Amino acid sequence: MAKAAAKETSYKEMLGKVEAIVETVADPDIDLDELVGKVEEGYGLIRAMRSRLEKTKLKVEKLREEYDDLAEDDEAGSSPDKLLIV
Repeated sequence: MAKAAAKETSYKEMLGKVEAIVETVADPDIDLDELVGKVEEGYGLIRAMRSRLEKTKLKVEKLREEYDDLAEDDEAGSSPDKLLIV
């Protein structure tokens, strides 16, 4: 269930939550049970953020490969002297 919620949350929002958690756990007066809960929540968010980054990286690499293939096709198949002007 936490995974589904993480997907609906933007990366920026998750980062903001992690930053807030860091501030909370830095408080020397924090209750131990609250500390454990916040640390668990933080690690869950960080895991979701890493997953999002990896998926984004793969998507960008795929798009770049597709663009490179298109650029190679354009270079191989259309030289300026073969262009038709209508």
